[in-house]
Amino acid sequence: MKIALDVAKYFLHRVDREQGDTISQLRLLKLVYYTQVWSLVFRNQPFFGEEVEAWVHGPVVHKVRNAYKDYRKRAIPAPDSDPPQFSPNEQQILEFVWERYGEIGAVRLSKLTHQEQPWKDARAGLRPDEPSRKAISHDAMRSFHLQESPWGHVDAEGEELLELADAFMKLSDSARPKPGTESYRYMQAVLDKAERQDPSYNVIMSERLDDALKSYESDIEMDADDFAAWINAL
Repeated sequence: MKIALDVAKYFLHRVDREQGDTISQLRLLKLVYYTQVWSLVFRNQPFFGEEVEAWVHGPVVHKVRNAYKDYRKRAIPAPDSDPPQFSPNEQQILEFVWERYGEIGAVRLSKLTHQEQPWKDARAGLRPDEPSRKAISHDAMRSFHLQESPWGHVDAEGEELLELADAFMKLSDSARPKPGTESYRYMQAVLDKAERQDPSYNVIMSERLDDALKSYESDIEMDADDFAAWINAL
């Protein structure tokens, strides 16, 4: 299991400063938070061991906040060290978070977390400006984003639905949710809806299958079970 500072350094390396992009402490903290969220959704396990706390301006990992607190609202520079190393499964989660949230500004990301139940529940009974270090539970993050989040709900349509379905298809076998779990049922529901309601999904899948068939060596024999496993891996 990685530490939250590794996740933070990944996103600091991803910022395209040559194109004028910047990242503040607030934006960084929210990207780290959503990495934990989607690791819990996709893999049913946390990405890092530190707790996420329900601060006034949204979810915060204390060690990340302390590491970059001197920058406040100023842009954080690129790290001097090389990017941390991640497993393929971890890399997929990070890419998913960056693609989904990477272009969203700090204020909007903060407002987004304020609209979500995990942060609200962790701050229940507190004044809006009252400090708190109460942790947001893993169960709260996972259950909300499985079933209620407007960013991850199966009610997603169009391009958003396709992006979500594509993210599931790109997960490696070991990263995919296990059959019988809530995550697995959610994944199946997303893929089923994409197949039934979005015609472009069928086009994409047909293209992928066609590419796979073109690259397949015709003199290699494959039994029915192997063929089914190959189809499921596409």
